[in-house]
Amino acid sequence: MLVYFLMFFFTTALSLFSLDFKFSKYKNVLTFYLLLVLALIAGLRSSTAASDYSNYMAMFYLFDNSGVAGVFSNEYFFEPGFAMLILLVRAVFENHISLFLIVAFISSLLMYFTIRRLTLFPCLAVLVFFSYDFFTNYMVAIRFGIAAALGLVVLIRLSENKKKQALLFIFIALSFHTAAIALFAPLFLTFLSLERRLFVFCIIVSIFIGYSGLGMTVFSTLLPSWIPRASSAEAYTSNDMYGNSLGFLGFINVKYLIISAIFCFKWSKLKSKMPHFEVVAIYLLCTTSIRVAFHDLGFITGRITALLGIVEIVIVPAIAFSVFKQKLLAVLLVVLYALTNLIFILWVRGFNEYSSILTF
Repeated sequence: MLVYFLMFFFTTALSLFSLDFKFSKYKNVLTFYLLLVLALIAGLRSSTAASDYSNYMAMFYLFDNSGVAGVFSNEYFFEPGFAMLILLVRAVFENHISLFLIVAFISSLLMYFTIRRLTLFPCLAVLVFFSYDFFTNYMVAIRFGIAAALGLVVLIRLSENKKKQALLFIFIALSFHTAAIALFAPLFLTFLSLERRLFVFCIIVSIFIGYSGLGMTVFSTLLPSWIPRASSAEAYTSNDMYGNSLGFLGFINVKYLIISAIFCFKWSKLKSKMPHFEVVAIYLLCTTSIRVAFHDLGFITGRITALLGIVEIVIVPAIAFSVFKQKLLAVLLVVLYALTNLIFILWVRGFNEYSSILTF
């Protein structure tokens, strides 16, 4: 786990450096290089570093000489955007490492251009991202990383009231990962005026649904059978390996409930200082409500809310600086939060030691 903690402390050091008045003008440059390093770490990992590696490698070579028709005749539904990306990479490169590197760089570039617009503390946002979402987005389900980054693009477009552009990016995200269907929830909620009272009410309702165990009933009733992966979704929720894996008051659910509570308490202050506040609040509301209300769906709920919950990377630093006036204390709060995330994903959820294809 040494590589992960070295990156953690390196990012922490640069975050402190970027908050110094003399060097704050370099914060975007530092953010770019941090994301570049994350792309290299993810792209140059070996097959033992994370699960799903062999699946993507097999898919890369399966597409060899298959052409577009071959891709879409595959019995297993594979998101067309990612399939086309593989074909493009396959046309230029012969080694699967190129796919992992290119996907990681695309995700990092999208993250860079969105983070710098979404937060005043981009390096700290990268620290929070690295502590959790990096592992699920960059190291495991790599196509999910692109979809999640596109979800932040959707957030910005919705905040700018460019709903047509937001809808376009939702469909692009869907072409990389089906979980991007979750992005329709914040799109619809932007037609409403989200105030603190409505936010609190929705959280309370979600707690009631989750406590009553009504999530599975609602899901089975509302899920259209014609959408892609509908049968797969049903299988996941009925499988003991995946269903009920979140827990009503599991670690992540409690984390988002606490974040939501502090977010409501600091609502006025955050609204005046946080970029794109209203849509960020909508993303947080959707994440917390869906996770708590539909916790009994396990894997499915975890996957779609991970795409929306990525906004924690900008919310946590904003909350920290709204709680503490002193920068050092605010940074310490973010570091402790990120460290808790990192420990959880490495040891509680369990993640493999890092290994690279490079030998020294």
